[in-house]
Amino acid sequence: NISEREYSVKAIQKIFRDIRDSEVPMNIFYHTSKGIETNRLDPEIPEMGVSQCSSFIPFEDIAYYYRNTDVFFPTHRETQGMVAQEIAACGGITVLQEWMYPKTTHDQFPAMLYKQNQKIDFVFIKEVLKNYPKDQIRKNTIKKCGFNNFQKRLKVIIQKLFE
Repeated sequence: NISEREYSVKAIQKIFRDIRDSEVPMNIFYHTSKGIETNRLDPEIPEMGVSQCSSFIPFEDIAYYYRNTDVFFPTHRETQGMVAQEIAACGGITVLQEWMYPKTTHDQFPAMLYKQNQKIDFVFIKEVLKNYPKDQIRKNTIKKCGFNNFQKRLKVIIQKLFE
């Protein structure tokens, strides 16, 4: 809807503004209508009424970018998406506003929250990443989102159905 779109556009513009203002060197992977663009510093924002402006990316390419991502910035509300969990399973963290993912999922992936009017502190994020290696991020995420966890939760649900 229009208000959701406005939140997303503001989020995209804010993230790009903070990246441009940052003194921390970084490589940016940005999914656009041309595919994954590297180090693009201005956002591609779809026209009103266009639901998607990104191109199809084969699984192998997605896996490559996820494994090379240290920090993921969602730009809109995820209702069914699991990109944050997928990035975390590859060792990356998510920096987001609280409304972007359901609160019930925030414990499934390492995340840092920021507010729309708060400047994203890339120096702080860099320090956190030094102390939180990719393999530790992966292990913690797989404990919460992996198949064994799913299997346990499914058993509980099935048992409740039969009670």
